[in-house]
Amino acid sequence: MDSFLSSSQNFVRALKASADPPNLGGPSKIEIARAAWDQKSFYAPRKAEVIVGFILDCFVRSHETHSITDTASWQLLLDVILPSHLTKSDSWLAPLVSRTPFTRIVIQLFESVQNAANDDSQHTRIVSECITILWPFCAPKVSTELLLECFSASLRLCGKRQPLDQHISHLIMKVAVSFHRSFSTSTAKKKTFTSFIQTHLKDWLLSLDYLQSSPNYSTLFESLYTPGVECFLNIDILRDNKTENTIFSAFENFTPEIIMPVLPRVFLSYIQTLRKKRNAIFGLGSSQKTDFLEEYREASLQFFASCQHILNEATQKDQSWRANALLLDVVNQENLFSGRHLETEKLFNGIVNSAVVELTANIQGERNKRPISDKLMLF
Repeated sequence: MDSFLSSSQNFVRALKASADPPNLGGPSKIEIARAAWDQKSFYAPRKAEVIVGFILDCFVRSHETHSITDTASWQLLLDVILPSHLTKSDSWLAPLVSRTPFTRIVIQLFESVQNAANDDSQHTRIVSECITILWPFCAPKVSTELLLECFSASLRLCGKRQPLDQHISHLIMKVAVSFHRSFSTSTAKKKTFTSFIQTHLKDWLLSLDYLQSSPNYSTLFESLYTPGVECFLNIDILRDNKTENTIFSAFENFTPEIIMPVLPRVFLSYIQTLRKKRNAIFGLGSSQKTDFLEEYREASLQFFASCQHILNEATQKDQSWRANALLLDVVNQENLFSGRHLETEKLFNGIVNSAVVELTANIQGERNKRPISDKLMLF
């Protein structure tokens, strides 16, 4: 070890060596970096910056070095970047993080947690503290597209239906907030919408299906639901009359059982967005309030009708009836139905008839009792 710390040149040369450890049988690079940091008497120009740069570079190349799972690397990084160890003159950290493909590190981190055989709360705590410090230097300067990739990696992690400790949940929410903020100010919302629908929608649905099944994840659920639903229900997208067809065409790629758990919530969000942005979507002034109300109801009920196509394809009928009860609950609460909607009235009659058939079958003992809500009889 002494030879590597005999001069700053030897120290830097060791960290840049092609092999790790630099000398066969000698200390590893992270051990050399740790010794250099702990030995206060050892001087090297910009020592902290060199160490942080070395560690971040190892994380970026983690597919080669596997350092993303190395607690010692994260602990050293934390020791160096803790605010108590930095001074006002240490202006190197923000530029260094900006030059680093930091989102790649976060994505690889989520993947490593997803593939880990065992939980390690000590490791995730250290990692969370590091990224909490460094993320603000990265997020504002990263494109919406890259933040979407980070967001998607967090969705895949949540969709694995494994317990998430508080440290990882905290990081996922930070990524979600950053993506949401970036998307809200983006001028390329339609591009993000297309990418989300084509590539990331299934991960979003699976993660929400898992999270909403546990009250422990209610905050995390909202953090992931909000930016996701705004990807395809924002004003720039809803003004395009083809949007609804695009959404439900994408839904056709998945089994109904993946979609149904979140479908009533999406329906409610759709209605709320129509009402909130009515002038921009329908192009109506306050003097045309009656016309707006009918267009608003018509659009909402058309969305409801599209939902029925998904429910009709479901094999899990219990789940389908629960989803339909919640959808009808929204229709009732939002007062969407009026006597002018003849096609929708036929649709409601069909739902009632199906419910009667189910109930009759139950009474006759042909099937196990199904949880059909009284709300199905509203219409």
